[in-house]
Amino acid sequence: MKTLRSNESRQLKTLSGAKNQTLLHFLRPDDVVMQSANFYHELLRIKNDPDQAAVSLSRSSLVIQESDFGQAPQFLDLIAPPVIGEADLAFSPPALIQNLEAVATKVSFLEVEVIESDQADYENVSVLWTQTYEGWLSGLEKPHLKIGLDPNKSYRWQVMFMGQDSSTYDDREQLNLNKITHVTQNAAEISK
Repeated sequence: MKTLRSNESRQLKTLSGAKNQTLLHFLRPDDVVMQSANFYHELLRIKNDPDQAAVSLSRSSLVIQESDFGQAPQFLDLIAPPVIGEADLAFSPPALIQNLEAVATKVSFLEVEVIESDQADYENVSVLWTQTYEGWLSGLEKPHLKIGLDPNKSYRWQVMFMGQDSSTYDDREQLNLNKITHVTQNAAEISK
């Protein structure tokens, strides 16, 4: 794992004989100032420093690159969390970037249990409901879920917008999530 700040670059080395090579580029808000290249060390530092923000992976953007490794990735914008209404959910899809098709929206209802440890707290997330829709939605009616909520756990609605490189997209094909090249996501906690 390599960490980069704004306007910083790094050289990556890959296996020369590997048939399939994939780079995952991950963007998240700058809510934690990384002080070393060791992610585990950073989590330990955050756990011991209450003034530091928690590492949040729910608001993020991801680019999957299987070729053109010399090209800098173009990320979808980080998006606002879903707005939770009485009967519906409202979303803010990202701006579409050049050479990308708006392929799918995935909406999930998640149960989150925070597990505490001496090094860092982490989340055990269970998907209670999920649905994938073609295209990018700006909202939908909440499903009628008959699920008992545990007061010791938290719950959130998550939305993911998925895009695909235009050169591999064919709107006559059935939705194929294996061809996704871009994802941006965010989530909103529900009040119990």
